[in-house]
Amino acid sequence: MQFTAGVLGLAKPEFGTNEEEGPGTLGAILESIDDSFTSTRVVANYTANGAITQKEGTVTLAKTSAGAWTLADPTSGSQVGAAGDDARILVIVAKTAFAHVLTIAGGLAGGAHNTITLGGAIGDTIELQAIAGKWFLRPSINATASTV
Repeated sequence: MQFTAGVLGLAKPEFGTNEEEGPGTLGAILESIDDSFTSTRVVANYTANGAITQKEGTVTLAKTSAGAWTLADPTSGSQVGAAGDDARILVIVAKTAFAHVLTIAGGLAGGAHNTITLGGAIGDTIELQAIAGKWFLRPSINATASTV
């Protein structure tokens, strides 16, 4: 018995050839994946009350008393071409042992819960994911969502 291996790539049936270059092709997709894994990751440290401006990555809260921060809604839409924030993940970690409070402008998933309070221990964590212009709460550590 003999097997023939196919060619890996995206094929356009009307042309019968592999498409390897240009936007939306396998080459472009692989290049964008490479960029996302090789881009520099920065941890933003917040020591005073205010607005959290990051939409992705890790934020640490290091205020020496209970802090209050706000987070604007993400931009709806795909990240392709830097148009939107969909699928971005933001992780917020307490570096100090206080009950820090995060207020989300448009509410979690666009609902009534608009505040997340950390329990007051170092390492308490809020993990959020941007979907369709709203923040969705992912599994977190010692974080309570409420309506204020």
